[in-house]
Amino acid sequence: GASPGSPGSPGPRGSPRLPQEVMPIVLSGGADGCLHAWNVALGQHLFKMRVFRGSNMFGVAQLCADTTARFVGCGDASGVVKMYDASQLASRHVREGLIKIGSFRAHTRALIAMRMLHTTSDNLQGGAA
Repeated sequence: GASPGSPGSPGPRGSPRLPQEVMPIVLSGGADGCLHAWNVALGQHLFKMRVFRGSNMFGVAQLCADTTARFVGCGDASGVVKMYDASQLASRHVREGLIKIGSFRAHTRALIAMRMLHTTSDNLQGGAA
């Protein structure tokens, strides 16, 4: 069997211990308009960053990441979507937060669902119908 602390051996509270190079991250968004990042394996809070300010009383309404965990999107109750580069989350010393890529008003009312899709750049170009 695996010795305690080695990859594959039980971690805290019986959870499987992950290989050293893997750092599972959970992102959470709250009514305070802040995004938090957590190292799941260590139960450690990595950073807090404000993504929505002002009169938005619902804060972060939606949060999603692409399948590679490189990009993160979040939306609020006013219909605004913000996109972030999350590639630096792979670093074990990240404390600054995510890098903002852009922001746009996606809806005139509250954003209630959000999902990232992968497609080729050819499919993303607009054209006349």
